[in-house]
Amino acid sequence: MRLLFILIFLTSYIFAYKIKTPSDVFSYAMLVKKSVEYLRKSNGINKPFPTVPPQKHKFPRHVI
Repeated sequence: MRLLFILIFLTSYIFAYKIKTPSDVFSYAMLVKKSVEYLRKSNGINKPFPTVPPQKHKFPRHVI
């Protein structure tokens, strides 16, 4: 029983680093946005960034 508990604990510990929270995803999105803005500015692109209309009948999937 103790060995099974240790095995489950170690397995969950190994895969815990892959879990992303919504705030992690948001912070990565902001980093990508800043990188794109920098690249556009450094390459002399002055046009506004294209906007994409929201998709219809698509809903966000929330992390449980």
